[in-house]
Amino acid sequence: MLDNKNNLMDFMLYCIFNHAQAEVWGILPESGPRARVGLSVKQDFMSAYQASGQKTPIKFVNSDTKQIAQLLKINVNKKNQMVIGSLARNEVEGLIKSKPKVCVFALNEVTHQADQVGQFRLSKKDNAYRLNQILQKDKIKQIYVFRQPGIEADSELFVMSLVSKIDYHLTVVEELPEKLNKKSSLLRIGNNQWSNSLAKLPNKNIYVG
Repeated sequence: MLDNKNNLMDFMLYCIFNHAQAEVWGILPESGPRARVGLSVKQDFMSAYQASGQKTPIKFVNSDTKQIAQLLKINVNKKNQMVIGSLARNEVEGLIKSKPKVCVFALNEVTHQADQVGQFRLSKKDNAYRLNQILQKDKIKQIYVFRQPGIEADSELFVMSLVSKIDYHLTVVEELPEKLNKKSSLLRIGNNQWSNSLAKLPNKNIYVG
């Protein structure tokens, strides 16, 4: 497992140098609740890639549009040597179940493994740093944290890392707020199944941890 942002970018570039001879596909969310995180990862990677002088063609596809197995079937062919992504754990599970024939470097970690799938994740501190950058850009001054029951201990480091970086109010809540003002936001922390089960969410300023 690799959990440092700079080491992760360096390792991904190393893999392109040593494994990719044709195209590389990046599978990241470009819409939906994880779009901002996906954009941040893409920007960091492309900055490092351009600085490296690599010439291998890289194309990105939105992981929020179809199931991972479908995306692989549509986009991966004999020209592709490597796939980078995806971010969500359930999508990494989907990658493993699809038994890809190309080398895949998933950007999260799950229990199951496959020969062709390497699993790496950003540390909770790196995730908190990324989220804080987004919140600052959106001029958020109040954030409510709503967590999936049972993951409080596992998410505590992420929440504490976020608290250490922000200069605005953070409140952990047991119930969803009915309304958010322009400068307040809701941070959901939990798996996709739990997140999708939530009803009556505010329309704006929703973030995923």
